[in-house]
Amino acid sequence: MSRQTASPTDLESLLRLHDAAFGRANRESRLVGALALGHPAFREDLHVSVADEATGEPLAAALVLPRRIELRGAPLSVGVLAPWGVSPAHREQGFGKRVIELAAERSRELGLAALVTIGDPDYLGPLGFGSAFDLHSVHATAERLPAESAADEWRGLVGEDLPRLVALYDRARSGVSGTEHRDACVPDWEAHAAESYALVHAPEGRVLAYVRFRVREELEVSECATADARG
Repeated sequence: MSRQTASPTDLESLLRLHDAAFGRANRESRLVGALALGHPAFREDLHVSVADEATGEPLAAALVLPRRIELRGAPLSVGVLAPWGVSPAHREQGFGKRVIELAAERSRELGLAALVTIGDPDYLGPLGFGSAFDLHSVHATAERLPAESAADEWRGLVGEDLPRLVALYDRARSGVSGTEHRDACVPDWEAHAAESYALVHAPEGRVLAYVRFRVREELEVSECATADARG
């Protein structure tokens, strides 16, 4: 097997691998395609893969996308490792760990200070990853919630909302260590994950709040911000 850095002609085969690895046709490939079109940091050579030396067939692939976060008041360039996966026919052979190692090498070549991903700690721990934060939930009884706004003041996200959402996000998280510096591009805000949604609160046409959430066994709010700290 050999390491490959993707060229424009390789992208289609890597997208097919990602869809096969996740078992969801046109999901991961649609996300990567949207990033390719809309994210200012995207380049084909951010993809690395483990390939069969004889055929050139990709056996595992990973995308490293440069992002910026604020850490203790200073900007820090990191790489987001997603998506990454292994062809179903080549699992349990070490290709997943190898492609993550290659992604780490690529991130160092790009001058990134760290690599961030989501996955099983038992799998990722031996590869040098540690927990970045503790996930937590906040529960509130209905009696403590503010009065509901009119339903027609909430609507789906459109492209013109993106700069305003970036401003709301930055204001809500100003000075918070670990906050990402957002770009106003569609893949950061559109709900590409299954059963994931984004809504904006826009009375009289002005966006005052947004919420991103997923519907599983419970409704999970993944991100929100408002122009008024009182909600």
